[in-house]
Amino acid sequence: MSKHKLDFTRIVSLVVMVIAIVVGWIAYHNYQPKLLERYELTQFSFFLVCAQGVILIITPPLAGFLGDYYRKRGGQRFRIISLGVGFAAMIFMTVALGLTTLPASLVTILLPILVVFWLVAMNIFTSPAISTFELFAPFEKQPMAIAILTLTAELLYALEPVIVPIIDALGGALTFLTGGVLVTVAGVLLRRATKDLPDGFGDAGGPEKTAWAEILLSGARLGIPTALVFNIWPDLFDQKLSGLIPDTTGSWVVSAMLALSAVVCLPFGNLADRVGVKPTQRLAFTGILMASILIIWPTQAWLILVGVVLFALTFSLQSVSSLPFALTRISAHQKVLGVGVFFAGVEIPNAIVEIYLGYMEFVVG
Repeated sequence: MSKHKLDFTRIVSLVVMVIAIVVGWIAYHNYQPKLLERYELTQFSFFLVCAQGVILIITPPLAGFLGDYYRKRGGQRFRIISLGVGFAAMIFMTVALGLTTLPASLVTILLPILVVFWLVAMNIFTSPAISTFELFAPFEKQPMAIAILTLTAELLYALEPVIVPIIDALGGALTFLTGGVLVTVAGVLLRRATKDLPDGFGDAGGPEKTAWAEILLSGARLGIPTALVFNIWPDLFDQKLSGLIPDTTGSWVVSAMLALSAVVCLPFGNLADRVGVKPTQRLAFTGILMASILIIWPTQAWLILVGVVLFALTFSLQSVSSLPFALTRISAHQKVLGVGVFFAGVEIPNAIVEIYLGYMEFVVG
């Protein structure tokens, strides 16, 4: 790989991994409440919301620690990725098999346990896998590499209203079977992309000491708007924009916002390459705050729409600059752990919001 060019062949393997992760989460959020209702397990709903929040915060740093441990021993972080991919694929297949062959009484017992295992499995490999992008991109091109991955993820989430009916048509068993195959294929492709890298590749660079607080804060700066997009804006847009465009829901407005955010990812990645990730991140978060005020405070529809567009643009800018900035604060021997702490920072705001909303829905009623 040239020192100044992206390794697009290897980045494609990460794109496939991102597709597997996002589709897996879309399937999970679509089927989890339906399965709980089908097997009369809705009393576990709030527990699983809390479990998801805790697992998504704790598992990435733990997986990162193990990734660095194996990297020091063998020069690669892929052992922990293989473990997570294999575990996730097994859980996907087990759920698919259970839904088609096991008696309902046994599924009722196993389902909450399998959901927790699935949450752990998906998060064992996510942060170590995404951390490999720094092996495929020189430092000055890292925002562009992240922009490609962000483009993929945000386009998929923007297409969620289209993907969900397809998932519903497939049915639970076939959806989870497909998820298992997709995760396995993504793991194999990533393994092939990294197997020829020499021992110790990617170990150079970085500060002498890792700035943990800055990494966590960088993740939180991305986590706050992410929590707004997926947990707050859909219902708020239903209330504020319902009369503006006929037959348009808050979810469709969020999809349009994510589509716009995805479209500008690549030029914004190039901008972050040129300007630098630190000023880019600060500018993005300032813009996100301004956009949020425009969305929440005004009653005029046109001001809210200005806020929606500004939020989409600055969310994209934040997405392409946050992780590259965090990497500048991670020492060479703690790369995977540092990325895990970053993802924990991303999840903290989301977990707080989801646990609060879950408490209001499932406990308070």
